[in-house]
Amino acid sequence: MLVGVCRIALRLPGIASLKEKRSVVRSVLERARARHPVSAAEVAEQDSHDRAILGFVIASNDEAHATSVLQAVVREVEASGLAPIERVRMQVLHAGAFDRGADDVRAPTRSWADFESDDEEEG
Repeated sequence: MLVGVCRIALRLPGIASLKEKRSVVRSVLERARARHPVSAAEVAEQDSHDRAILGFVIASNDEAHATSVLQAVVREVEASGLAPIERVRMQVLHAGAFDRGADDVRAPTRSWADFESDDEEEG
């Protein structure tokens, strides 16, 4: 089993309240969920007026398919025009232990924590 994970940071210029931000975030998430087989949520920066971090996840048996779907989500978010994309992080995790009942999950080249620490260093 493979799990594709995508984290999209959005800039929200001109947003004056958290209520207004939630409206934009909800629109982006609902649009992505309606058009792509992903789970989606706001995963960080919930108290920030001018920034949103969204997470998208897909389970698949094919790495190319998972990557393709997540890339389509990124294009969808960009094309929506609701908020400019500041940064995208994407990774496909191999969860082979679930298939084999073993505890030898193949680790990705970089951990998700590495991606988050990159964001912290640059942000």
